[in-house]
Amino acid sequence: MKNIQARLVVLGEGEDKNRFEELAKKLGVRVEFRGKVSDNELKDWMRKARVLVLLTCTIQT
Repeated sequence: MKNIQARLVVLGEGEDKNRFEELAKKLGVRVEFRGKVSDNELKDWMRKARVLVLLTCTIQT
């Protein structure tokens, strides 16, 4: 099996952010928690992602 390198980036400030940060630390998983990002930055991240998991999406008008 090849040595596959991946980068996990989590965007957003949901109510579970702290829980996910603690879990990543406990498991020794490298995760980049970026917090809240602008709409343009979000679009850029989505464009360059090879895998995208969208848990929730709230649109405020």
